Amino acid sequence: MRRHVEDAFPALAARPATEITAADLRSVLARLVRSGVRVETLSTAVAELSTTLLASKDITAPFRLSDIRRTAETLLAGLGV
Repeated sequence: MRRHVEDAFPALAARPATEITAADLRSVLARLVRSGVRVETLSTAVAELSTTLLASKDITAPFRLSDIRRTAETLLAGLGV
């Protein structure tokens, strides 16, 4: 995980990816929205996160920002949103 992400979210960065919940991610996303993050920056951060998680064996296949979007869209549709 990138150093600035670890500094901004130390409790989250210290936990295995499998223990991170939707509530944890809501706070991260809210902070990103308030800061006016750019899509290019977010795509780079997601790619770096995927690489880090692969290297630590927390995941078995890489993912991209579009994978997260598609998964969120599917989950929201399942909730009737």
